Amino acid sequence: MDLAPESKSRQVDEAVDNLNQIVAHAMEKFRKDGVTPDSGPRKVATRRMLQLFQEADLAARARMNSRLSKFSKDDLAGHARVMAIQAVRNNSPELVREGLIALAAESGTGSDRRDSQVSLAQLYHSAVKLGMDAPTAFEQAGALAVNDFGDLIRSFPQRPPEKRSLAAFGLKETMTKDGFDYRLL
Repeated sequence: MDLAPESKSRQVDEAVDNLNQIVAHAMEKFRKDGVTPDSGPRKVATRRMLQLFQEADLAARARMNSRLSKFSKDDLAGHARVMAIQAVRNNSPELVREGLIALAAESGTGSDRRDSQVSLAQLYHSAVKLGMDAPTAFEQAGALAVNDFGDLIRSFPQRPPEKRSLAAFGLKETMTKDGFDYRLL
């Protein structure tokens, strides 16, 4: 009997459960003490879950999405925004791809789909700044989504410029003491 599919399924479930637990702990710590815990474990858990998500078939990706807590889904949209900024700061197209995969995993099912769209605009802008083939990167990420949010990811680079600009999402590019960033207008 082949145990590989069961083993992979268990790894997927454990990765999602681990992320849910770490994010819930971080939220509780912040609410209770006003302290944000070290983000290292959350980054590791997020990256592990995203790696498994990217490798999974559609059924497994759908199961992962359904098992993610609302807090974890919101955290993935936030992770995508951070990746958009870090990609430019570090001249790293791979971080744009990671952010896109985070949005595909979240698939617009967090607390507010508009937050996911803002992250999408930031990732697009970062991809263009880095000279990436944005349509291809967005197509690949969109193919991973488990619902119609994949169509939104895939089609974003084809929007008219005024509908995909930072200003259309109430954002602008800025420099801070830490480097490149996106800020509200």
